[in-house]
Amino acid sequence: MNYCENCKKSYGAAEMRYHFECIKKDNKEIEKFLKDAEEEEKKGALAHYRRKLNEHRDIDARLKELRKKESQMQKEHDKSENDIKALQSVGQIQQMVLDMLLDVVVQLIKKL
Repeated sequence: MNYCENCKKSYGAAEMRYHFECIKKDNKEIEKFLKDAEEEEKKGALAHYRRKLNEHRDIDARLKELRKKESQMQKEHDKSENDIKALQSVGQIQQMVLDMLLDVVVQLIKKL
């Protein structure tokens, strides 16, 4: 005698072999298990996708922020460069004026 776990009955070998109701029940349980596993896998994949999508949005927002800061810093740098060039030009003009004054002073001293 063989014992069927599904229907909790004992059957002979020939009967057990053709006990289709239990086989159908097993197949349905297996199908249900596989569907549940597939659903869980889909849910997990969707949750992972959503997490990655949110991470991407956060990173994209930070990147935009950094690009904006970089643009502002570049503008400040360019302004500083222009200010330095202006100071150099003023310094060159002052140097030329001082050279002229020095020449005038030297000529006056020579005349004395």
